[in-house]
Amino acid sequence: MADPTPSTPSLYDLYDRLDKLEELLEDMAELSVSSAVEAEQEILKLNGQIDALEAADGAPEPSA
Repeated sequence: MADPTPSTPSLYDLYDRLDKLEELLEDMAELSVSSAVEAEQEILKLNGQIDALEAADGAPEPSA
């Protein structure tokens, strides 16, 4: 049976998470995005722009 208590993260795991979060903040600042909601809105906007450009160029849409 699995141990019901979560395991304590190793020092490596903590440093890895810290590094990822610091990189995320740097990327968000570079992209002028301050929240996940803003990032999602920007993604939708960019996808719309890409779709419009591809439709105008007659490029095939990527398959999912």
